[in-house]
Parts: sequence; C-alpha cells; structure tokens
Amino acid sequence: MATEVDIQALIWALGILAVPVVAAIPLRFIWRFWIGGGHEESEYRTTVRQIIDAGRQIESYRHALNDIARSLRLTPSRQRLIEADILNPLSITHFLILPALIIFPLAFVVALPVMIVGLPVILLVEFILIRQRVLIRGLGVWSSKDLAHLLGKTGSRLESFPLEQSVEWCLRVHRFYGQ
Repeated sequence: MATEVDIQALIWALGILAVPVVAAIPLRFIWRFWIGGGHEESEYRTTVRQIIDAGRQIESYRHALNDIARSLRLTPSRQRLIEADILNPLSITHFLILPALIIFPLAFVVALPVMIVGLPVILLVEFILIRQRVLIRGLGVWSSKDLAHLLGKTGSRLESFPLEQSVEWCLRVHRFYGQ
C-alpha cells in the first residue's frame, strides 16, 4: 500500500534546510568585497603570494611588506586581513555558521512548546516503565529466558544473569551515572 507524500511539508522542510546555504552565498560575496578587490589590494596580494610561493615566511619580509602597504595606502588592519585571507582562505562552509546562528534560536522558539509538553510525558513514562518495574514484569511474562549478558567480576568471560538480576544491575548503573 503506497502512502501519500505531503509535498507541501516536504517543500517547507527543504526550504528551511536551504536557508543557511542560500544566505551563505551573499555573505561570501560580501566578504570578498570587504577584503577588497581593487588595484591596491590585488597588488599587495600578489606580493604576499610571491613570498609564500618562494617558500619564505611572511614575517621575515614584514618591513618590506609594511613599506609596500604604506605606498599602496593600505591600513595595517587591511594588510593583516589580506594576509589572513591568503593564508587561510574562507570557503562557503565558513559562512554557514552565521545564518545557522540566526535560524537556530528561531527553531528553538518554535520547538519549545513541544519540549515543554514532551518532557513531563517522557519523565512519566520513564518513571512507570523503569522505576516501577512495569517493563521488567512485562519482559518477564514475555520471555522466561535470560535477556542480558553482562561481564562477570573477572571481566574475562561473559556470564548469563537472570532477567531480574540484570535489570537490577542496570538500575544501579543508571542511578550512579544519572545523579
């Protein structure tokens, strides 16, 4: 039996998932514009690339680079920005974080009512099934076999424990790590 696919919900889901990618593309172009693509910036970029391509460190040519940047009327902050972009160029994945930081709080606000209603239900189910041992009794009726194999005290071989003893051990571990 084939199920009907809700196309509208699928389009909304894809649209929400695509928002960071769609927003990251203009951010990348804004970054390129911010770094600068003018004649002065490209000339300084060429000089720095020549130093790097020669296998030299930039710091050994710092005074010469500062003189070139001054002659091209580049500020020290712009100079550092260009060098950082050459050494560690940013790809599209670097720009995904900003839209995601905007989308995440919005998604959290939308999901908050579900979490507020769902958490007490989950705690109630955990209390009934685990703490009141309804699950143990249900599994005991369903199967009289040993359901858990735990490491023995020696740790070298597996020992089979009865269901009740295995669940007791699991509850002790849950209490120990849960609090």
